[in-house]
Amino acid sequence: MRDRIHFSRSFWILSVNFKKCLNLQFCIFKHFNLNIFKSKILTANFKIL
Repeated sequence: MRDRIHFSRSFWILSVNFKKCLNLQFCIFKHFNLNIFKSKILTANFKIL
């Protein structure tokens, strides 16, 4: 029984960490896309100038 509780707890910690990791990846992805978008706008403005 104790092993079972330990397993569920470690599984819960894993799932929480997994969600955090997904959020982190999403944030990095969004940030990366934003930077690409900004650089595209900058280069477009530079071409106009």
